[in-house]
Amino acid sequence: MSASGQKTGMFSLVRALLLGGMVGKVLSIGRELLAAWLFGTGVVAAAFRLAQAAMLIPVHYVVSEALNAGFIPTYSRLLQEAPEKAHELLDALRWVLLWFALCAALLLAVGASLWVSLLAPGFSAAAHAMAVDLLRVFSVAIPAYVLTGLYASVEMAHGGGQLAASRASIQSVGLIAGSLLAFGLGQPIWIAAGFSCAYVVLTFWGKRILMRHDIALPFRWRLADGGWAILRGFGRTMRPLLLIPVLLQIHFSTERIVASLIGDQVVAALDYAKFISETAVLLLAVPFGLAGLAGFAREDEAAFRRKAGSVLLTLILVSLPISAVVLASAEPILRLLFMRGAFDEGSLHTTQLILTGLGIGLWAQVAGYALVKFLNARMRNREAVAIVAVALTSNVSFNLLAYRWLGPAALGVGASLYGLLLLGLGVWRLKIAGVLAKPLGLLILLAGSYLALVHWLIPLAARQLVPAMLCALCFWGAALLLIPLLRRQVLEIFDMIRRRA
Repeated sequence: MSASGQKTGMFSLVRALLLGGMVGKVLSIGRELLAAWLFGTGVVAAAFRLAQAAMLIPVHYVVSEALNAGFIPTYSRLLQEAPEKAHELLDALRWVLLWFALCAALLLAVGASLWVSLLAPGFSAAAHAMAVDLLRVFSVAIPAYVLTGLYASVEMAHGGGQLAASRASIQSVGLIAGSLLAFGLGQPIWIAAGFSCAYVVLTFWGKRILMRHDIALPFRWRLADGGWAILRGFGRTMRPLLLIPVLLQIHFSTERIVASLIGDQVVAALDYAKFISETAVLLLAVPFGLAGLAGFAREDEAAFRRKAGSVLLTLILVSLPISAVVLASAEPILRLLFMRGAFDEGSLHTTQLILTGLGIGLWAQVAGYALVKFLNARMRNREAVAIVAVALTSNVSFNLLAYRWLGPAALGVGASLYGLLLLGLGVWRLKIAGVLAKPLGLLILLAGSYLALVHWLIPLAARQLVPAMLCALCFWGAALLLIPLLRRQVLEIFDMIRRRA
């Protein structure tokens, strides 16, 4: 099949990633509910969250969203123009990533105690020792984790999304099985073992998917002839993007350091709160953002701006009401999701402070994520890096300066500041503020009215979930029915789905 025949259209890929993301999110909800019930925000939960982060931080310096942003558009174009060059790029990149993964796994296993001390200086002795043991098991998964990400990117460049859509689901299954074994046997190390086993399964599945595309990648001890030359060319494309994973991991590390300084329980509470915000990003922004990496790379400038503005407006229209509901009703949402077993009132209070701060700019994080991917698709990588750098630097600075006064809430407010800057600067660089200004202003006004309604006229909606959901459905449903501007946008969304554009 030709490269063009393998492309099923941007919307088909969005749909596959969206449906897969929904299934994965259902399983991840079950995983988080189980973790909250079994471990709450105690020592096991804090050690597990920190150990997983300690494994991901160095890996994501190389294998990250930045790699997708550089690899998928480049590989997609080569598939059309020079398929043999596309295979050479993939073979060379796989060789580099695999050797990096093996070295990283060894270094983490040997230096686990030092790394945990740097990331969690406020940890108790028990939490530190447990995190070190978990990190050593997590490190076993690094080669499989790296290869899975690469194979998923290749499949998306070929127009498919099966591996990317299923990755979260299989990871959650592994963590659920590991959590149950850890609790039943009294050995927390099984949590990390479940994660590692999941990625071994994903790697073998990814290999089979590549074989269906007639892609054979035998193991090599040395790089094939011409490999360094093609990597140098790819490196020139990637060079502007390399700062993004560095900044992201500095930000990720700072969040964990600040959380541990506030208290052991804040490390786990941060992940419980971000689980909710990241659900919105995963289900809404990621499908459009990743599909846009391949789809928008082939559009002319006028069509790109028109479609990018339409997609961003769609994302904001969906995510801003969700953000308002999270901000207004954080407590009942957390009670429904996590309030059982070891997740007590103290855990609830800490997590609520973080989630309320996240709710301020959740909608901007969703739209901003997709917007940066659209810039990557147009090879405007320097602009994308500059925008992410400003947003992340502001977030890190805010966390370090404000946590002594705001406590856990500083982590949530800092993430919202990041999202607002990401979206605002991106809209400015794309020159689509005129398209978004009127509907965005209207939605912000509606969100403010909704918050006033909930807190002043119907305060029960801020404390109990059923009244909160009824109030949200009535308010936002009435807004869509009564305001022509919003109604037209919703009709355009349904028309896009109908035509599978």
